[in-house]
Amino acid sequence: MRTRGEIEAAICDGFSRFEQEYMGRGPKDIHAYLIGDLLVVRLHGVWTVAEQQLADRSPRRKGGTCSSRCGRS
Repeated sequence: MRTRGEIEAAICDGFSRFEQEYMGRGPKDIHAYLIGDLLVVRLHGVWTVAEQQLADRSPRRKGGTCSSRCGRS
């Protein structure tokens, strides 16, 4: 039986391969957290510069810019 860390690493590898194959680029950083029956996958650095600029130029709503709400600074 695989450990939780091995499962999380395999999930990260799968997400990274998917991004590279279908999107043409991979994330700069990726983390997977398996908490009971909940899986949380955090990708960082998947937006292009153009996508980041569009998100930051969108009308601001309560809570700041899109990138600040998504955990980017």
